[in-house]
Amino acid sequence: MSNDKCVVKYLRLSLEDDDILDESNSITNQRIVIGQYIASKNEFKNAEVLEFKDDGYSGTNFERPGFKSMMELVRDGRVSTIIVKDLSRFGRNHIEVDTYLEQIFPFLNVRFIAINDNVDSMKYESGMPGIDVGFRNIINEHHSIDTSVKVKKTLLQRQKAGKYMGARAPYGYLKPDEDVTSLVINPETAPVVRMIFQKYLEGMNITQLARYLNEQKIMSPGQYKREVLKTGVKKTTEKYIWYPVTVRLILMTETYTGTTIGGKWKVATVGSNKHLKTKEEDWIVVEGTHEAIVSKEVFDAVQEKLELNSRKRRKTHNNNYPLKGLVKCGGCGQNLQHVTRCNPHFKCPRKFNTANKDCVTDNLYDDEFNEMIFRAIKLFAKISDDAEPVLELQKAELKSKVNEAAKNIRNSKDSISRYKHQKTELYMRYAMEEILEEEFTRKNDRLDKQIEKETLAIAQIEIEQSEAAERLFELPPDGRQCLTDLIEGNEQLTREIAVTFIRGIKVYNDKRIEIEWNFADELVKYVEQAQKICS
Repeated sequence: MSNDKCVVKYLRLSLEDDDILDESNSITNQRIVIGQYIASKNEFKNAEVLEFKDDGYSGTNFERPGFKSMMELVRDGRVSTIIVKDLSRFGRNHIEVDTYLEQIFPFLNVRFIAINDNVDSMKYESGMPGIDVGFRNIINEHHSIDTSVKVKKTLLQRQKAGKYMGARAPYGYLKPDEDVTSLVINPETAPVVRMIFQKYLEGMNITQLARYLNEQKIMSPGQYKREVLKTGVKKTTEKYIWYPVTVRLILMTETYTGTTIGGKWKVATVGSNKHLKTKEEDWIVVEGTHEAIVSKEVFDAVQEKLELNSRKRRKTHNNNYPLKGLVKCGGCGQNLQHVTRCNPHFKCPRKFNTANKDCVTDNLYDDEFNEMIFRAIKLFAKISDDAEPVLELQKAELKSKVNEAAKNIRNSKDSISRYKHQKTELYMRYAMEEILEEEFTRKNDRLDKQIEKETLAIAQIEIEQSEAAERLFELPPDGRQCLTDLIEGNEQLTREIAVTFIRGIKVYNDKRIEIEWNFADELVKYVEQAQKICS
């Protein structure tokens, strides 16, 4: 290769532009258009011409192998001119495109040409394109967004046609290679699904069913995917593990009746990775799209029984249990598990582990435990005749936590923006050959780690903020009178009373119980002050 600078042809093709249907945008056509342009210009007559292409890569993402290889030559000072068919072939993210055209390429003395858009940086003063180029870049990015909308509409049409759009077939079915949007019976697993429905109707509960399937050494859905279908990615040493939640999920899957259901989730915003659950009335339900494993009558009977059992549980046990999330094992520090079946109680999930000798081994039954905690709360409340300062102080602290969390989130986001700006400046220094590649890589990696650290911090802060807001929401709206009513007007412990007075409870194996009170110190100070006034 000559030591003189070369001319680069850059080609890109992706599905986002309906390129497959548009021959004018094909790689071959781009190559022809650019080749004819170079041949028509005497200035390129003796120049070395290299070609870089990215086939199947989105224009909104600049992490493309061909593009990155081209930029390596650019940074080495080996490129005089980059030629594309049009601006959309170069990229569709207008901010990044503008950065290359207005900052990077002019600094590196690289000429940029977009043939069909009549863009030639040599025509502009200081090598910078005009405002019309910026508008074109914005339009190109909007085109990409518009295409995302079109893809969404196409997906909707397929769902309405009863096409199965899931990544993997439900347990009991397979997706044939000739049509991955359809389902066919899996002769190995479909009988297991039928058996689960049958035995549940015959009287087996979900837990018993899971135990029975494990005893029969029937592969769980996850294990079947890993060992037979070779589609699983998670490894396990436990070969036959069925959990009650797996059995329940199968019993609630309407797909087994030959019905395809789509539209359960929607993208939050165009281009976003976040998905939101839709209302059931907005689901797309198409019957008779594939062979059923169980009849509609059997499925409906199972749902009736599931709902009946669920109502019984809700009636017998309040799901909003007063001490939910407040009770921990003094031995291992884990939240005690609240078991609602039969006689409701707390138990330590690790008590059967011989390594955890200090864990609580006895079950704490609701009636006795609730009454004991309620008596402790009454005693605590009697410290002061006026409980209002406790509530107000708690509200003030929780509001402070919410506000402080919001401030910290803003600070972390500002830090991320600052680090990203530093990355841009760092790249510019590297592109200008002010720093070596080794220094660029080291500092860039350090900035990436800082961005990752701040991103994780935001996630953690948002959790803490949500928890504080939830506790604030659960507090009584009024002051002294409301608290008095809570304590004196109730014969049993309620959730409102629990979260108002209690921060946490630790239970030890020697039957010792430690209660961490909300604002205990503040309440003591208040009482001391009241005593001084009265003396």
